[in-house]
Amino acid sequence: MRQHAIIAQIIGCVLAFSVAVVAQRNRISLLNNEYSGILVAIHESIPEDAYLIERIQEVFSSASSYLYEASEKRVYFKDVTILIPRTWSDSLADEAATYEKFCIANVVVDQPNPEYGDNPYVKQIQPCGQPGEYMHLTSQWLTDVAYSEYYWGESGKVVVHEWGHLRWGLFDEYAIDDNEHFYFDEIGRVEPTRCSADISGQSYDIYKNYRRCNTDPESGVMPGTGCRFFPDLYGNDGTSSFLYANYLDSVVHFCHSDPEKDQLSKHNRIATNRQNKLCEHRSSWDVMLTTPDFLNGNNSAREVGSTVPSFRVVQDVDERIVLVLDVSGSMEQNNRFNLMIQASTKYLRYTVPNNTYVGIVEFSTSAYKLSSLVFIDGPAARELLVSSLPTVAVGATCIGCGLQKGIEVLEAGPGLTASGGILFLISDGEENQIPNIADVKDELISKGVIVDTLAFSEAADDQLTKLSEDTNGLSFYYSESSESTALHDAFAATVTTRTCGDNIAAVQLVSYKANVTANGEITGQVPIDSSIGKNTAFFFFWQTSEVDVQLTSPSGLVISKGMEGYIVDNFTNTVVVEVPGQAEIGTWSYIVNNSDAVHQIIEVSVESKPSDESASPIRLTSTLSGYTITQSPPTAIVYAELSRGFVPVTGATVFAVVDRPEPQTNPPVELQLFDNGVGADITKDDGVYSAYFVDFIEATCPTSCRYSVQVTASDQDGNAVVSANGRMGALPKDLSIIPEPGEPSPVGDFSRIASGGVIQVADGVTYVQPGTDLLPPARINDLSVLSTSYDDQTIVLQWTATGNDMDQGTADHYDMRIASNFSSLVDDFLSATPIEEEYVLVGNLTSPLPSGSLEMLTIAMPSRGAGSSFYFALRAVDAAGNEGAVSNIAQSTLVVQPQPEQGLEAWEIALIAVGCFTGVALVVAVSAALVVSCKKGKRKNKIVDIDGEKQTEEYVNEVVQEI
Repeated sequence: MRQHAIIAQIIGCVLAFSVAVVAQRNRISLLNNEYSGILVAIHESIPEDAYLIERIQEVFSSASSYLYEASEKRVYFKDVTILIPRTWSDSLADEAATYEKFCIANVVVDQPNPEYGDNPYVKQIQPCGQPGEYMHLTSQWLTDVAYSEYYWGESGKVVVHEWGHLRWGLFDEYAIDDNEHFYFDEIGRVEPTRCSADISGQSYDIYKNYRRCNTDPESGVMPGTGCRFFPDLYGNDGTSSFLYANYLDSVVHFCHSDPEKDQLSKHNRIATNRQNKLCEHRSSWDVMLTTPDFLNGNNSAREVGSTVPSFRVVQDVDERIVLVLDVSGSMEQNNRFNLMIQASTKYLRYTVPNNTYVGIVEFSTSAYKLSSLVFIDGPAARELLVSSLPTVAVGATCIGCGLQKGIEVLEAGPGLTASGGILFLISDGEENQIPNIADVKDELISKGVIVDTLAFSEAADDQLTKLSEDTNGLSFYYSESSESTALHDAFAATVTTRTCGDNIAAVQLVSYKANVTANGEITGQVPIDSSIGKNTAFFFFWQTSEVDVQLTSPSGLVISKGMEGYIVDNFTNTVVVEVPGQAEIGTWSYIVNNSDAVHQIIEVSVESKPSDESASPIRLTSTLSGYTITQSPPTAIVYAELSRGFVPVTGATVFAVVDRPEPQTNPPVELQLFDNGVGADITKDDGVYSAYFVDFIEATCPTSCRYSVQVTASDQDGNAVVSANGRMGALPKDLSIIPEPGEPSPVGDFSRIASGGVIQVADGVTYVQPGTDLLPPARINDLSVLSTSYDDQTIVLQWTATGNDMDQGTADHYDMRIASNFSSLVDDFLSATPIEEEYVLVGNLTSPLPSGSLEMLTIAMPSRGAGSSFYFALRAVDAAGNEGAVSNIAQSTLVVQPQPEQGLEAWEIALIAVGCFTGVALVVAVSAALVVSCKKGKRKNKIVDIDGEKQTEEYVNEVVQEI
């Protein structure tokens, strides 16, 4: 029992650790029931439209009212800031933006995502109960009221639906996959997936001209894969849930499990939806109560006079960055100073985008301004900044001095404010002069200054990471190992992480180090894909003596020393080969010759800009589940998103390389990330690859132990494709608006690299000792019944294997159980009947496959019968006896023989026919008017055939509601 309690604590810590993915989104505060600081940003591609601003205000005012009632008077929106593009008229804004940027917005208004069309949605990558990344709305959804309300209902209610995803980490309570739209209840009846179960409606097969599905409760026959449940638009009794059909007038609550509350809002925990699968069959309200917003009675119900938020419109401004560089005496060790100048030079000359303000500050015993903010608009401005970089390192370490001087530079720049400015602080040691970081931090926070930090060496002050966390900045670590490229990667990541929706910034293709022998050479290849190729630059950094480089294009063109584009910078030990214009698509190769009499480390970096500013390139970004680890034993999640614009790139090979403390004896760990819906990855094929990192080691670190993360992506196996799978977002009334899956487009050979940042382990964390195992397998959340056979009395189950330690490795065995009562299985797993090996016909429970593998099991039912429901669950167990959490519940019913599905009854057809010519004419007229109001074909209007008569899907749906 004690072991079980310890494992439960570990699982709880792992989940608690995932509270904040380091994505640096705008922070929303909640105090006294009021959400403040919500940022809605309009993308620069959206044409200027004053009405769009007005509609955002109307929609969020409506949403605030619905949210207040749905949360039982516990929360509402106090204020909302709307960020408009800098290309719009100044007169539309109340003031210039400061910290507000599109890339950090909580809600983005952008072009339609091919995956979702105009369907509102929230990007979610974290486990149940953890916040989403951002809410996506389109301008048409906001401004074309007739269009949006026809398909999705009242816009304010839709925003509340999405707020459940964004703020509380809830998941949809409708079915997604074809085989999830219906289930058997505990007495064998066919029921549609919905929440609550009191939502009434009709079931029709969308693949068979909307014939009525066979859902006869007495037959026990599961409907076909095209059968869909359409809630009654009028006269519905169910009062929940906002995570299901928020468009129903009757829906005013989130579902709950409280027997004392409204039973028409009771959670339907048997339904086969993502909320049940990913949240262990808990209701939305139960999950909400575990979040900081409501935990321990926070924000209890309060009567308020008005829930209408205040609005502020601000206009985007150019980015402002100040390099705050450590030039203390310790920076002369290990060539640190020269390496910092080398990386800074590359950053200023090539990486930082045009239309950016950059300043420079140096600090040691005190701090000095080396350059005011300079607007980068071409090579001259870049060279001016390069010439202003520090030239010598000497003195003590006053980090607080550097931060204060950085604030001064920001406040002397455009707008005369520091708010929203970025300080990129690089330091290699602990502070030893006042003012300290602690003395300046409150000023940084109050003035809205963002601080990115790079810990240069393991001796760097351990406050740097926390400083970035507290100011919503990025944090990095360079270990000085012979393999780490984190220094240059960090400079690149400060730009690439903040260029979402920007098709101008460079893309990082390659970054690695190689040990070249005396008079030896290294060779390499870099694929240039069709999405990039402009301003392509190859960088080769040497240690002791100049190297010779020969670069060859796909067609055989050679660029070598002395030719145009070949640049040698002996001051920073760099060879740069610039490819003019648009680089050839294909594989570029290079040879690097080391003519020195001793070996030296050569660092190679390649970056290129998008080939077309109107089209998005393939981009890779990486984030972590947190910068600082405080739980024991330590674990972390590494996330990597690979996409082209909004469309995911799936099937790629993605690895994270984690640099560990004491690199001389602890080599880096290569961790493969997967987009398979297993373990840390919650959604299959969404372009987000992830995995748990568990290989932490106990080491002697001068300050805190740090781990640096680099992520790479390629088409190693030739399976990478760009593909819009067609996803739903908020449940529409008419399913025709859901985008059809797009044809997969092969990516071809490509390469991308990104920095994931730093993981810092806090003091007092207990590590897993050699020979011990404290980490359990991750939860399985995709257990399903693949098929059943009444004649053989067999059931085939399938799931994806999890690991030994979370999603890493291979578990020892599975503990699978069966019950005839759903509640008993979900409430008390151990009381259910174990599946013994004697009942296993195909597959086994004693030898799990490696994590990520598809498991299949055919079992013979212990007793013969028909029409009874059976429920299954399992958990993985490792060799040390650590038990993973219980999986989702899968269920099935053995039936004698499926009966043919029935079409519409004669009386139904007659009623439809009568309606076509009489009373329903009014409905047709209204529908026609709505069609006209929709913008140029944006709303799909499929034609279906009902007994020889052509009708629109929308028309049929309306008639169905009347029936």
